[in-house]
Formats: sequence, C-alpha cells, structure tokens
Amino acid sequence: MIKRNVILRPVFNRPEMFYLSIESEIEARKYFTGCEYLTIFCVEYGASQLILDIIKDFYPFNNIIHQRLFRHHGWGNILEGLKSAFVDTDEYVLNLEDDCLLHKTYFKYIHEAHKLTDDKCSVINSSNRSTPGRDKHGVNRISKTWLFEATCCLINKYFFKKYVESYATNEYYTNRASVINKINLRNGDDKRSKYRPSRNNLLTHIGWDGLVNRLIDTSNIEESMYALSPSSDRRLHIGFYGQNRRSNFTFTEQDFLKRVNILRTIIKDPQKMGKIDGHHFDYDVFVSELDNWDGNLLMAV
Repeated sequence: MIKRNVILRPVFNRPEMFYLSIESEIEARKYFTGCEYLTIFCVEYGASQLILDIIKDFYPFNNIIHQRLFRHHGWGNILEGLKSAFVDTDEYVLNLEDDCLLHKTYFKYIHEAHKLTDDKCSVINSSNRSTPGRDKHGVNRISKTWLFEATCCLINKYFFKKYVESYATNEYYTNRASVINKINLRNGDDKRSKYRPSRNNLLTHIGWDGLVNRLIDTSNIEESMYALSPSSDRRLHIGFYGQNRRSNFTFTEQDFLKRVNILRTIIKDPQKMGKIDGHHFDYDVFVSELDNWDGNLLMAV
C-alpha cells in the first residue's frame, strides 16, 4: 500500500512567485511519480482573489484549501497549517513555500533521502546553507546535521507531534519571546544547542523556523535525533520581497502572465536578483550536475 503524505503550501500575496513555484512543482512531479501526496493550501487572511484563481486554474493535483477568514496569522499560518497537515499524513509533511522553486529532481531526492532515515530523523532539508548549491561534486551526498532549512523541507511526523506541536499555540503567536524562552530553558547551556547563554543569542531567530530549529536541538539532546542535509540544493529561494525581505515588486506591467514572464527571466540570475532586491545577495542557481543525477544518495561519513 502506498503511504500518503502531505504537501503544505502556505501562501499570501506573492502571486508571480507562487505561479512559478507551482510550475516547478509540476515539472518535479512529472519527473518522479513514486509518491502520493495531498496538498493543503493555507491561504493567509488578506490574500487576493488572484491567489485562489491560480490554485483553481493552474494547480493540477489533489488539494484542499484552508483560507484564513478572520485575522492575519503571520508565522502562525505555517504552524497552524502544519498541525492540520499532520492529521492527514502518514509519515511526513513537505513545507513548500510560495517563494521557492524546486529542481526537477526534488521529489526523487526526498524519496531517496527518506529511505535512508530511521525514527531518529527529525527533518530532511533540501538545501544546505553552508554550501548553498555550490558543491558540484556532491549531488549524491547527504549528511547528518542539526540544521533547519525551513523552505521545502520534510518534517517527520513523530518529531513534530512530540516536540513542535505543543509550542505552536496562541501564546507563541502573540508573545513569541515567552515561548522561545521556555525552549531555551529546556535546552539549557548544552553544547548541542545552537541558542544558549554562552553564545548570548537566546532571543535571536524567534520566528517559526527558529522555534523548530531549537526543537531540533532539543530532540538531539533528549533522543539523539538528527536532521539530514544535501550537499547540493534541490530548491532555489527567489523571495526578494515578503515578510523577511524588504524589497518591493516594482514591475509596472499590468498583465499577470506577462509579469510572470518578466520574473522568469530574472530568477535564475543571482546578479539580477541581487540588483532588484538591493539588500540581500544570497541568490543562487542549481548546479548543472543535478540534471544528470543518477538518483542515488550516499550518507557522508
């Protein structure tokens, strides 16, 4: 029996990026058909009708839509979406955010990486911040780490239910520091914790990804759990505007699909992306070796 897992797609008001992200997902799904997924769209309060139209008109896979109707959830849109998604999933949830492109091998990579895990794996990242897309000889390599790259990651159901869910509460949404401090106290000054008193960073990175990153440490301290990270990225981040990016979408073209095509000419050119961003210069490209990846992954020793 094929196990069903869930894709969570949190989305707000970045329709051009969202369209291109869906386009890349379609290509990746065609490339690898060995997994069955239900997609849950968590549409943030205040999203435009265009977002809903894109889902209806362009998304070809089995999906349901959760639309926030009463208030803006911010990071809570992702965490509440994850809580809903884990009700429907057998093993894991993939968090595919609306400002990321998938390489065509993404789902094949997830499938092969998941085969290498045991019940001690908390998350599987699809990118590696230490070598973002540049390890040209490492398309077959994957490593045990304790990092969390939130966009396009796999989150293990056991890890989420045991460690994350109890902190995804209204208290966190309204007073993040209070909940983060509880996790900091739980982890103490253990050297396996990325956030500890000796580093003087207890209240840095307190968004939802910082919360989960701390709990990856907790699970490592308490159960020797680990994350997996690839040597070569299977996703590109193209989010030059949004909650964590200060730029604006300034293209004056009124036709939506023409705006998409303008963005399409820019997103795989890091220099152009950095120029329109003006603040961040961490944009990248997929390594060409991924196009000929043989589908095998080897755990680095």
